[in-house]
Amino acid sequence: MTQVQEVFVKEFFSVEQLQRFLIYFSSKHAQIGKQDTLTEVVVNLLSAPLTVTLGQHGVFFFTSHLLVYPYAEMDERQLRYVSGVLRANVPEKNQSVALREFDAVPGIGVRVMKQMGGGYAVKLQELSETRIRAEDVLTALTRGIMTGNQKHPHTYREHAMSVQLQRIMGQVNISRALQLVVNDEMTRLQATD
Repeated sequence: MTQVQEVFVKEFFSVEQLQRFLIYFSSKHAQIGKQDTLTEVVVNLLSAPLTVTLGQHGVFFFTSHLLVYPYAEMDERQLRYVSGVLRANVPEKNQSVALREFDAVPGIGVRVMKQMGGGYAVKLQELSETRIRAEDVLTALTRGIMTGNQKHPHTYREHAMSVQLQRIMGQVNISRALQLVVNDEMTRLQATD
C-alpha cells in the first residue's frame, strides 16, 4: 500500500470510521429499494478494491454500486481531506468560496470529469486499487451490531450478528481465521457489558 493510500485508509477506513460508515449504510435513509444495503457494502469492502470518486453530494467508493457516502455524514478530518483534494484538482474558477479556505492536498493522481448540467466528479486514480483489511471490516461490523442499539438484549444482538454473517458468507468466502476474529470481538464486547 502506498503512503497516499495509507493516509486515505486512516482517515476513512480505520475501525472507528468503518463503524460509522457501516452504521450509516444500515440506516433506513441509506437503503436503496428492497436490497440489503449493509450486506452489499460489507461484501464489496471484503471482495473488491475501492474506486474512489468525489461527487457533488458525497463520495462513491464502489464502481458496481452507486452508493454515496454523503459529506454531511463525514467528520471534520474527512471533510478537510476531501476539500484539500478538490482544492488541488478542481479549477479555481469552479471552486466555492468555502473550498478555497482549505489547504490543497497535492500528490494524488486524479481524473477530473465535467458532468452534464455542471459540476465536477473527481476520480482519485491513486486510490483506485485500495483494499480495506477484512479484519477491520468485520471488527467494525461486530462493534456496530453488538454495541449499537442498546434497547435490545445481548442475545438479540448476537443473533443479529449471526444472521448478518450468514448473509455475507452467502456472497463472499470468510476464512475460519476471520470468523475467529469476529468471535473474539463478540466475546470481548460481552465481557465489557
